[in-house]
Amino acid sequence: MKKIMLFMIVVTTTVICFGQQNVDSFPRVEKTYSQKSKSQKSTAIVLLAAGGVLDIIAIATFPKDYALIDWGGNNTDSEDARANTSGALFLVGTLSMLGSIPFFIVSHVNKKKALNPLSIKLNTQHSHQMRNRSMQILHYPAITLSLRL
Repeated sequence: MKKIMLFMIVVTTTVICFGQQNVDSFPRVEKTYSQKSKSQKSTAIVLLAAGGVLDIIAIATFPKDYALIDWGGNNTDSEDARANTSGALFLVGTLSMLGSIPFFIVSHVNKKKALNPLSIKLNTQHSHQMRNRSMQILHYPAITLSLRL
């Protein structure tokens, strides 16, 4: 029985040996950085164009003789409704154009990553070690040099 237990301990420690993690254990990225950059840039352009079109429609449909501060009650109900609709369209269009800014920024970052094939990162690796008759996982910092092909 002692030989079997000793054999099992030896086998488990050799299976969980010290060393670098297997690169294949990390999930693969489906898209490359250049593909991400292109899709994010097209999303940003669509948001910017849609926001611009909504703003132009809002400005075109705003009533001509509408008093923004109506003290005398000169505005009709239909003018108020058109002004409210135009204001909502203008707000949505402006928010859409502002929402395109992060997509342009991230697209530029991913384009720079695609053009730079060499990267150095600091990450955390782990190793299994036997201490006080039990297996423990120790985390340690490691520098990773990667070359994208």
